[in-house]
Amino acid sequence: MNRNPGGGRRPFATTLLLLLPPIAGVGCSSLKPYHEVLLSVPANEIVEIEGQRVHVEQAGRGEPLVMLHGFAGSTFEFRKLVPLLSRDHRTVAIDLNGFGYTERPVSPAAYTPEGQLAMIDAVLEKLGISRFHLLGHSYGGSLSLLMAKNEPGRVKSLTLISPATDFGEPPFILKTINGRKFT
Repeated sequence: MNRNPGGGRRPFATTLLLLLPPIAGVGCSSLKPYHEVLLSVPANEIVEIEGQRVHVEQAGRGEPLVMLHGFAGSTFEFRKLVPLLSRDHRTVAIDLNGFGYTERPVSPAAYTPEGQLAMIDAVLEKLGISRFHLLGHSYGGSLSLLMAKNEPGRVKSLTLISPATDFGEPPFILKTINGRKFT
């Protein structure tokens, strides 16, 4: 169980921030400077927002389908789904802060769920996407739940693949299904 020194449960975001430094550099990238790594990424896959370069892979046409990867993952997670889903949708896979080819922000706040959502919102605004379908895997599923809760008018549908939760209270989306309330 995830406990803090005081004996209570440690919030998920705190646990995430504690794990981020040792995991961030493992398996995700080389030890090359970012400007060198960026040379291997197609220019059309980089979106600049507020001075940060964010890696975004887009394919297809139709209604936008935003795809958020899991912890220690990247857009690479969706490489087999994109060809299938992009037949009917404009797929938009975003590398979250700290992962893949997205430039690493210095501020610890960028790595909180709120910081991740702010980055996602800025990317979507830059791409002209106001309403979209949302697919999230693992940590991306948790972010997707939070986004759907905070901005229900923007999210047309929500698909979760093994969403990470604290296994406490059920996520809001599962509390009411077809008018039935669950606790």
